[in-house]
Amino acid sequence: MLNRFNTNGSGMKLTHVVCIARMPLVALLLLVVIFGAEQTSRAEAVGIDGSVLSTSVASDTSGNIFYLDTAHSQLYEVPNGGTQTQIPCCDGLATGLNKPRGVALDSQNNLYIADTGNNRIVEINSNSQASVVNLGLYRLLAPSGIAVDANNDVYIADSGNNRIVEVSAVGRQVSLADAEN
Repeated sequence: MLNRFNTNGSGMKLTHVVCIARMPLVALLLLVVIFGAEQTSRAEAVGIDGSVLSTSVASDTSGNIFYLDTAHSQLYEVPNGGTQTQIPCCDGLATGLNKPRGVALDSQNNLYIADTGNNRIVEINSNSQASVVNLGLYRLLAPSGIAVDANNDVYIADSGNNRIVEVSAVGRQVSLADAEN
């Protein structure tokens, strides 16, 4: 289902789909980004050429694209109409990214990164200041995905703990799907 592309010669459609489903014992977070034909050169500029292990892509309200290079623990931005640049994302934090696997943006262009190897979520606000998201009593183990809904609630695929953790825009944390339930 993730690999449905319009291959009729006109290229692929640019589509952003975020689907959050709640099911007993199972939760599914799905983010699909498919580049359009008019975006082909831009997609190639992003580095989707085999040299980068990109596990997640997000775009902001201005059409800028952000993607993670998991293999090299780097975050990149491709500005709308610009050239890709590496973002020094963890200034002010004790450690840099370690095998990040998920990236998402909220409606205020705050960027969230599932920093898998460091078992944390990093937030980079619209002023480029990085911080670790406070999850209260929840301890993440290999977070592998992240999504933000229209209310700016953040959903974390906490893979190592077999659960989805929701952090509401007002700071409330709750486990939505837990393998132990």
